[in-house]
Amino acid sequence: MHALVGAELARLAGEIGEAIELYERAITSARAHGFLQDEALASELYGRFWLRRGKERLGRDYLADARYGFELWGARRKVALLDAELNPPQPLAEAPLDRTTLTTTSTRQQTSRVLDLGSVLKASQAIASELVLERLLTKLMTIVIENAGAERGVLLLAQGEELIPSVEARVDPADPRAAPAVTELDLVSSVEGGQFAESIAVYVERTRESVVLADAAHEGDFTQSPYITRNQTRSVLCMPLLNHGKLIGVLYLENNLATGAFTQERLEVLRLLSAQVAVSIENAVLYGQLEQRVGERTAELQKKNADLEEALHHLKATQFQLVQSEKMASLGQLTAGIAHEIKNPLNFINNFAEANVDITAEILDGLASNRDLKVAEIEDLVVSLKQSAEKIAENGRRTDGIVRGMMQHASGGTGERQRVGLNGLLDQYVSLAYHGMRAQKLDLNVIIERDYDEAVGAIELVPQEIGRVFVNLLTNAFHALREKQRSAAGPYVPTLMVSTRRLGREVEIRVRDNGVGVPEALRAKIFHPFFTTKPTGQGTGLGLSLSYDIVQAHRGTLRVDGREGEGATFIVALPG
Repeated sequence: MHALVGAELARLAGEIGEAIELYERAITSARAHGFLQDEALASELYGRFWLRRGKERLGRDYLADARYGFELWGARRKVALLDAELNPPQPLAEAPLDRTTLTTTSTRQQTSRVLDLGSVLKASQAIASELVLERLLTKLMTIVIENAGAERGVLLLAQGEELIPSVEARVDPADPRAAPAVTELDLVSSVEGGQFAESIAVYVERTRESVVLADAAHEGDFTQSPYITRNQTRSVLCMPLLNHGKLIGVLYLENNLATGAFTQERLEVLRLLSAQVAVSIENAVLYGQLEQRVGERTAELQKKNADLEEALHHLKATQFQLVQSEKMASLGQLTAGIAHEIKNPLNFINNFAEANVDITAEILDGLASNRDLKVAEIEDLVVSLKQSAEKIAENGRRTDGIVRGMMQHASGGTGERQRVGLNGLLDQYVSLAYHGMRAQKLDLNVIIERDYDEAVGAIELVPQEIGRVFVNLLTNAFHALREKQRSAAGPYVPTLMVSTRRLGREVEIRVRDNGVGVPEALRAKIFHPFFTTKPTGQGTGLGLSLSYDIVQAHRGTLRVDGREGEGATFIVALPG
């Protein structure tokens, strides 16, 4: 279209060479992209271009191409006009009259009136603008009744191999100027003997030809139709609605107020509209099917979403249970470590308490049996008694500290960030985790190397959360060391190295072991939820995932390094 407009502008400007190039480009482009109507229009304008320049043969060739394109497109009126131009008809007086056929009326005449193409174009645009089938049928029946001069009409739509009556439009005799009333039809009441002559509609469906009867009750092959006989039907127009040769429907119109109501002019108007009507109906049907599919798909997606939400709910519940299980496992390890820590001071307390009882009994027995017991002997016994009491007090304080630490850890604290000395916090959890391991796996003796950077100092963190990270990393390290010890062929010394470093505005904590290590292929998913390298039943796969989330919540990073068979290093970096 751009090339065609350019060709017309070049023609008006007298630029002949450019006009020729643009006309040919427009025709070639339209043909290449399948725009039949644009190719026909360009061919017509190009043909008229050559006719103006006196090239009659070349011009008529392009007009013939245009005529062929318009015929394929279904523009019958345009084809008739070009036929009249290319092959002028003989005067009517000299043309022999054919007998009345099913597709013409006995009153067929040439009309001298010019079609109101503006009204036809507006009607076509109004029909094309509607996509919802119900509203489209109402609109097009109203337009058809008004333009055809019909009293009533029925639209039948093709569904598979059948024609289904869809809507009826009827003009109110009391107010002919009012818009026709359009109603839906049901199949039973609208067939032969009902609201239209079914035999005519079937004929049009089969032959794809229009039927125009000026007086259906007295002429043509349908005078014996039960519907026409009963109603003494006068003017009838029945035409197929085709789109690229495919039958979309059949339009049946009546006017019982006059014979010959459907003139040639009105028939041409309907023919001009029929192509757009067929296209619009097919589009509306496809749109309705698409909406139905979208609705079905939406309902299906909503059901799937509901199923996913339910599955997600179950997953979250399961995850919560696993997280609680992991926390309880972590707490159990700490409790075991604490129990081990408490056991030593309690043994001291018990032993020294028994010793004090023995010393006290010895003093009392000595005093009872020997009134002359020397002061020096009594002093030695009292000194021993004092030393035992001091040991009892010392181990009592130690036990009290352990219990308070356990209570603080079990309570979870406030969850608020605090400035805490990192080295002390790490060392506390190293001891707790080690004793927890010892309480569960007594066959593992680990050398723990500590290298704490005093420059680390105190940083802001949630102690209980970071403590949980330390416990998870240390527990995994002990597990790796024990696995390596079990599989080691030669001498092997399980070693755990714990270090801290200040690196500018960050502090780094490294937990390194010389255990079995982490395979390269597993590093990418070592922090994924539910992934574990431990045997079934020995890990939930949440420890490292929780640790990763906790470190990220502290705006830090957690990564793993090392080689398989040589050990692993977990590196925690936190803002300092």
